[in-house]
Amino acid sequence: MTVSATSNRKSYTGDGSQTVFAYDFKIFKNTDLEVYQADTLKTLTTHYTVSGVGEDTGGNVTFVTAPANGDAIVILRVLPLKQETDYVEASKFPAETHESVADRAVMITQQLKEEQGRALKFAKTSAKANFDVPDPVASKVIGFNSAGSALALHDNAATQVAAAAASASGAATSATNAATSATAASTSATASSTSATSASTSATSAASSAASAAAYLAAANIPSSLTGKALKLLAVKAAEDGYELVDGRTLPVLAKSANYTLTTSDVRKVIDATSNTWTLTLPAAATATDGFWFAVRNSGTGVITVDADGSETIDGATTISLVEGQAHLVICTGSAWKTVGRDLLDRVKESGGQVLTLGSVSDTQYLQRSGTTIIGATATAPAFVNQAEDLSEIEINNVNTEQTIASFTINANTLTAGKALFVRLVGLLNNNTGGTESFNLRVKFGGTEVLGSAFGLATDANSRIVILEVWITCQTGGASGVVQVDGRLIYGAPGTVVGAFGDFVANGRGLAGGYADLSKNLTASQALAITGQWTNASVNLTCRVETVKVYLVG
Repeated sequence: MTVSATSNRKSYTGDGSQTVFAYDFKIFKNTDLEVYQADTLKTLTTHYTVSGVGEDTGGNVTFVTAPANGDAIVILRVLPLKQETDYVEASKFPAETHESVADRAVMITQQLKEEQGRALKFAKTSAKANFDVPDPVASKVIGFNSAGSALALHDNAATQVAAAAASASGAATSATNAATSATAASTSATASSTSATSASTSATSAASSAASAAAYLAAANIPSSLTGKALKLLAVKAAEDGYELVDGRTLPVLAKSANYTLTTSDVRKVIDATSNTWTLTLPAAATATDGFWFAVRNSGTGVITVDADGSETIDGATTISLVEGQAHLVICTGSAWKTVGRDLLDRVKESGGQVLTLGSVSDTQYLQRSGTTIIGATATAPAFVNQAEDLSEIEINNVNTEQTIASFTINANTLTAGKALFVRLVGLLNNNTGGTESFNLRVKFGGTEVLGSAFGLATDANSRIVILEVWITCQTGGASGVVQVDGRLIYGAPGTVVGAFGDFVANGRGLAGGYADLSKNLTASQALAITGQWTNASVNLTCRVETVKVYLVG
């Protein structure tokens, strides 16, 4: 065939209903087209399909959803810049194959011509050539040098306006001097009166120019002097009625202690919750527009609720909460809101543990015990004589042997009758293997496994929170001491409990068999350890333990 089409581009304007747009040039594959809607590159199959592959007269691009009225539609043929036909020596030389290679070369030439046509160029009659573009520098613009022989960087308009202001100030001084000269000239001989009149006119014009320049700068709020303005940025006001100077190093802070509705003028501000429990209401995402952002921090002691407009969401939820000490960066996408710096554990801490509830005991509550009986839960940690904490944030990854998560030494004679150890672990599990995997969690006291659980975790891109609580209660102290052990295990996702009370089974001890007795010499120090183990080793299996706390109660 011959290549009769001289263009590799088709342009249209959407009307809100048309979905089929024709192209009149040949392509070899449906991936040889790039389709743009409103300057956005669309995705084959997801947004459109292509027909007419291999046809000399082209075919159609069919959108899944009709482009909106007024949207610019551009269809470009973009071929890979490579030669994919291999001629084998002494083999057949079919005309169609050879012609296809030649056609492809012509099409690539058309493609390069189309790209070149969109570039900045000198006129054909110009003798200019080989102009290099300088590297970008903040607050500079590109223009020709004074000789017109090369491109160079120049001050932007704001800098030039400041220079004009300085010139205007000089002109005002000149005007004053000229006026003085005019007064002196008026007392001179009649022969100099004409010169005096001319000088007076010049002075009036200069003063008028200076006043006009000063008035423009004042109306636009542009400083006439740069003294004391180091590191300041000149920005358009939110009302778009002038300019203002903002500090380029810090963000403005807006202190609040009661319900507040965010406005578009609060962009780039820090909303600081200084006290109380209250709600920060967001504007509609479409009103805030894509890219609008602000920061919120809770420097008080209450709980701050950030509430999206209507059914809009923040990280997929209609509200988020900040407890004391938390801070987030919140960004608008134009239809929803996203946060930066808010991880999975933040979501567990928010709103007093509103997620991962288990019966009447939530993940931020603690089991209470009297003797050998669980009597309920409390939102505060048990009263304690001593507390130990391991914050090493251990990770178990790509290994299937037992790993120590945390270990503590219980000193001799620490556990006496009526006293107990309360252990609490918080961690995250993640399984991206594509199948269900098993994780083993064990608690050991004095070298003896007292609780253990192997539980399955289905593949899921989201982490699963694991919370373990264990009581080791001393019934009898001394060299022939006796302790009793019980505990619970929870694991699940935000808002949904996947696991329940763990049925711990280890050497006949645990909840399933009641409160088992264990004999240990409590006049000697005893080791307390928590270990973890994946059944299989994989880089797609991760256990990250955030914290382990041990309380001595009683």
